[in-house]
Amino acid sequence: MPVLTQAAILRIYYPLAASWLLMAIEAPVAVAIISRLPEATIATAGFLILGSLALWIESPVIDLLATSTTLSTSRERFCRIRKFTLLLIAIVTAAHAICAFGPVYRWITLGVLGVSREISDAVHPGMVIMIPWSGCIGWRRFLQGVLIRNGYTKAVGVGTAVRATTMIAVGVLLYQFTQMPSIQVVAWALVSSVATEAAFVHFAAHKLAIPSLPKISSAPLGFRDLSKFHLPLSATTMITLTSPPIIAGFLARTADSVAGMAAWQVATTVLFLHRTVVFALPEVVIYLQKDEHTRGELRRFCLTVGAVASLTALLVSVSGLGEWIFRELLGAEAGIASLAVIGLAVGALTPLIGAMQSFARGMLTARHITMARLGGIVVGMVALIATLGGGVAAHMKNVALAPFALTVALAAEYAFLAWSLVRSDATYVMPTAEESASP
Repeated sequence: MPVLTQAAILRIYYPLAASWLLMAIEAPVAVAIISRLPEATIATAGFLILGSLALWIESPVIDLLATSTTLSTSRERFCRIRKFTLLLIAIVTAAHAICAFGPVYRWITLGVLGVSREISDAVHPGMVIMIPWSGCIGWRRFLQGVLIRNGYTKAVGVGTAVRATTMIAVGVLLYQFTQMPSIQVVAWALVSSVATEAAFVHFAAHKLAIPSLPKISSAPLGFRDLSKFHLPLSATTMITLTSPPIIAGFLARTADSVAGMAAWQVATTVLFLHRTVVFALPEVVIYLQKDEHTRGELRRFCLTVGAVASLTALLVSVSGLGEWIFRELLGAEAGIASLAVIGLAVGALTPLIGAMQSFARGMLTARHITMARLGGIVVGMVALIATLGGGVAAHMKNVALAPFALTVALAAEYAFLAWSLVRSDATYVMPTAEESASP
């Protein structure tokens, strides 16, 4: 068995990182379109709400990627996970439809989040358009896991390139040739993009990965075992994705809330580009961790990726490049762009903390200790709400409050994950390089 090197990790990692980066350009493209259409400030604030709600509803299917990467070791297991995936897709699609129609939508936006009726009215058609969103995400995450498990990470990257191309093409065409409101343009572009990606990944997985799976596993996967593994991950992501609407809800209760929400949406659009490169790391850790040597190499790789991403975010914010990006590329108004620069600078540490989290998450998931990930996010969410509440009470500047609270929450979550991994190390004995290489 060859010794794992940083170069070998990079070969597995870079297509997945490219995939996340291509997904991350969706938000800048959406903001750029919205900023060039009427009612730009209202629509930009509304896009923050639309994205937050759609992501939260899809959260039960997001971690199908980790579940499939870890458990899709045979055709038999693949078929069992496929049935589980289809059940989850049906549930989240029904949940999105319920939230998009009737009084539930008004209760969430006007009551729970406390946004203005103007923003609620602007977002509502986009929520209806995006009903198929969660199902497409669930199917492609499940099949991407099968591809990663078998080493076909380049196919994952190509699929996301198809998605990004579709999103840009549909968005630009609707922007140029229709009078459709901006949030509806963005919603159609997003739905179209995930549908094409799901179709591509379906084709790639059935052509490349699924035929190579052994037919029967030595350890059959029961529905109860699958639920025990996946449901804590789903709960973790559901709680994680409440953070954007929670942040939006607190920002809605600050002075000059519309400008603050719009500025944070613009800032987080660019900050997410820097954070997103660490999101591919857990699956890399799950796939490659074998022994103490690989653990050390993977930890070093994760820290390097996080440090580079954080340093880049800081340099963009302090060099003046950030304001140019916000004004010239994203089309934000001068006042909104200046506020967004503050948000980007305050949040510059989040990629590094996220990379440290990713290493711990990958190790814990590979050991099937998924409840630790749930515990970590509960700790982080408590820290987030406490920090936001304290900041609002102290009249902290809203565009700085959001990234500061996010940084505190991520740090608290990492502390719990690191503690859980140390506890796991006390009872889990990793093989040496020689032992893992032996038949």
